[in-house]
Amino acid sequence: MKRREIAAITVLTATGLFTTGFVAPGAFCQNVRNVDGEPACPGCQLEVRRGPLLGRMADQELIGDLITGVDVLSDGRFVVAGASGRDGVLMFSRDGTFDSMIGRPGRGPGEVTGVSGVKVGSADTVLVFSVGRVSLFDSQGRYVREAATPWLTAPHAVKLGRDGRTMYSSWIRTPVQAGFQFHRLDDAFRPAMSFGEVSAASRAACPVCFTPRTTWSNARPSHFWAVAPNRYEIDLWQEDGQLVERLVVNSPWFTPWENEASAGRQAGRGLLTVPEGRMSMVSPASEPPRPVLVGIAEDSLGYLWVVARVAAVDWKPFGRPPPTVPDDRYTREFMQYTRSSMDTIIEIVDPVRHVVVARTRVRNQGLLPLSAGVFWSSREDASGLVQVQIHTVILRGPTPTGR
Repeated sequence: MKRREIAAITVLTATGLFTTGFVAPGAFCQNVRNVDGEPACPGCQLEVRRGPLLGRMADQELIGDLITGVDVLSDGRFVVAGASGRDGVLMFSRDGTFDSMIGRPGRGPGEVTGVSGVKVGSADTVLVFSVGRVSLFDSQGRYVREAATPWLTAPHAVKLGRDGRTMYSSWIRTPVQAGFQFHRLDDAFRPAMSFGEVSAASRAACPVCFTPRTTWSNARPSHFWAVAPNRYEIDLWQEDGQLVERLVVNSPWFTPWENEASAGRQAGRGLLTVPEGRMSMVSPASEPPRPVLVGIAEDSLGYLWVVARVAAVDWKPFGRPPPTVPDDRYTREFMQYTRSSMDTIIEIVDPVRHVVVARTRVRNQGLLPLSAGVFWSSREDASGLVQVQIHTVILRGPTPTGR
């Protein structure tokens, strides 16, 4: 891929907001490392195991059709934003048994409505996102405080470090933050610094191309990794806005794309790729969707776990046209189709040796990372009950050498 150098722009605003701009994906980086896309450890295998199943019929509360977030506490308990009325967050024990609800329906302190996401932060603080605000609860579900977030529209793009650091990697449509991909947040969840500038022309051509997935680095303090959905390039950033390193993975299965139409998102047809890589209906797809990188995580050894959605090996178009009026049966059948029409590819990348260690493909399932080696997916049982399936992935084989 041809790269052109873009000068970094440093701006100090009157409000004290420091921004360092790079035009992605052609952002200039002195340390560009090519990574061979073929696994470098032939004897290594990724073993996928099913873990707890959340949302069983015996539970007092059932998971609703719309799951807007899943996360895990340090003791293994799970939190799910997916209550039928979207007026609370469900907590499950580590074995998948329903435990309790977090938040009461309403708009007052300790009350939530229209839940749009959930995250677990430092000290197992549970953050519940709804329109215009985030409510904080302790690990036992007790209300702590809340903060106004009128600018925050994508809770899944909030990444919380166990040390309290917070990064938001999505668009903020305010005069100061507009055009920047990354926003470090303060304790009140206000943007303290924004960087990673994208030109207006690029944003207009393909806004989803510049909504990266991020993870805080365990191995390098004050650094985070970012991967865009449309190209297999992994960037290492400092939280002060400096692009440190870029890993370009020459993948045999990933083909870069440069506009939403090429990814299957075209007005009037195709599958629409939404922020976490999940697929929703525009109209029946006539061609397989392109691969989409949907997540990245770093384990305690410094290995990067990259997660992608790709068209299923046995992919075929959805055979029915969309109805002219809302049809619950059609919607249910289409959601079942989207769950089974995508495969998940999980790769482990070694950023020190610049190699892919191992790869696996999970057929007809869309997995999303909770952390390195822990994933979740939604499923529907024979009765139509929506559930969350937890998966664990273990790297087996000879210990990779050369670290």
